[in-house]
Amino acid sequence: VNTTLTHLDLSANTINSDGFNALSVAFRINHNLTTVILNDNKVTKESLKLLLEALLTNPNLTHLSLEQSI
Repeated sequence: VNTTLTHLDLSANTINSDGFNALSVAFRINHNLTTVILNDNKVTKESLKLLLEALLTNPNLTHLSLEQSI
């Protein structure tokens, strides 16, 4: 896991529930992310919950975009 990454854009990568779950684990480790863009992917309510819980542990996050993913 890259702990120095500050901006992540994974738009239109056909990320599914397994992918969102893996991202949730990584987001709990990297607290340097300021921007996460996950537009145009397919996320379930359960995966979204895990993702948001993980991102809430990051005090530096200022921008989250999930357009057309929910």
